[in-house]
Amino acid sequence: MEKYRDLVIDHINDDLSIVYACDSSAGIGLKENDYIKVDPGLTNALCLRVALMEILSFNAQPKLVINTLSVEREPTGMKMMEAMKSELDIAGYSDITIMGSTEDNIPTTTTSTSVTVVAHKKPESKNNDIEEIMLYQLGNSFVGEEVIENITNIPNYNLIKKIKADKKIIEVIPAGSGGIYSELEQVKKIYKEYEFKLWKDLETLSKSAGPATSFLLLTSYCINENTIDNIAIEKIGCMIRKGE
Repeated sequence: MEKYRDLVIDHINDDLSIVYACDSSAGIGLKENDYIKVDPGLTNALCLRVALMEILSFNAQPKLVINTLSVEREPTGMKMMEAMKSELDIAGYSDITIMGSTEDNIPTTTTSTSVTVVAHKKPESKNNDIEEIMLYQLGNSFVGEEVIENITNIPNYNLIKKIKADKKIIEVIPAGSGGIYSELEQVKKIYKEYEFKLWKDLETLSKSAGPATSFLLLTSYCINENTIDNIAIEKIGCMIRKGE
């Protein structure tokens, strides 16, 4: 198995790999000790969103969702499972298989969930001869209650699919709790033959992006627009191939 960014890849044969992505969430719901009070269905939907965006950004096809809920089945668990089904429908995967469990032995006072998405991926060829790669941030980084306040202003599934269809886009990487900068650090480990130049301050780049509210884009061309489908996009740096 291979660890790639936040994914685990199991290369089955020359034609197929199994890809795994996961996420978890706790303390966000309507239970007594939840830190942020919000519909638990939204909590589960956003948890799924993170893992699903990781899979879609890697051009893999989701086949199975595993949802382990650390809440009782009725009523909280059922609300969360229904919200997950709705989120899959929005993403275009209404027929995907879902499995999971709930906690019905011990009373719970906080809302907690975890999601794993299992996907199939076919091999792709990559262009390794690009001298300069542009770095962009798509969307703003929101966390906690900011996510709820800006829920309509974050990149959606259709936008990410649209961007992935552009052959000049090299990588589309969802940011998580470590922000855009954490994703850049992982990119540096993969693209060792490049020097990185950033012109946005590290504090801003390091802000948590919560449930994948912003994305790091690697492109082979300059994007002149300030928005894509009403979502902000900003050039934050570049990667230049090191001299021999």
